[in-house]
Amino acid sequence: MFSRVKVPTAAEVVANLVIGGGLGGCLAAIKARDQGVNVILMEKAALRRSGNAATGLQRIPLIHPDYNMSWEDFAVRNAQWGEIVDEDLSYFFPRDSLGIVNDLEEWGIKVRLWIWLKCICRQLYLEKKPGFFQFLSTTGLITRKLTMKTG
Repeated sequence: MFSRVKVPTAAEVVANLVIGGGLGGCLAAIKARDQGVNVILMEKAALRRSGNAATGLQRIPLIHPDYNMSWEDFAVRNAQWGEIVDEDLSYFFPRDSLGIVNDLEEWGIKVRLWIWLKCICRQLYLEKKPGFFQFLSTTGLITRKLTMKTG
């Protein structure tokens, strides 16, 4: 009555395995797939509750001279903010962050407002009008409607 169907194993389907579904793993898998490579992405955690990628992608700071500061300024500030700093990473990260943000937006993931808010703003003010906030950026005082999102 029932016929047996052979289900291919992962080894028969793909030759590339990316372990870890964080931002690095996700981007590696996506970039490999863009090149026509079959990939399996394995993640141990619940995707809605773990890692930076799973919490909304708003934690990718956009560091770029056209937006807020030079890569060199970021590297110096990074050293001031933390005790243990990989100096090379302090340069690589800001150099590549705009490209990553552009990729995410090309895939339909809207991240720039949150990145812009977190990185460019120098001070955050709650305005008296409910549902709005103001922040002081390098270009002046900006007012935005407050939107809450939950995962």
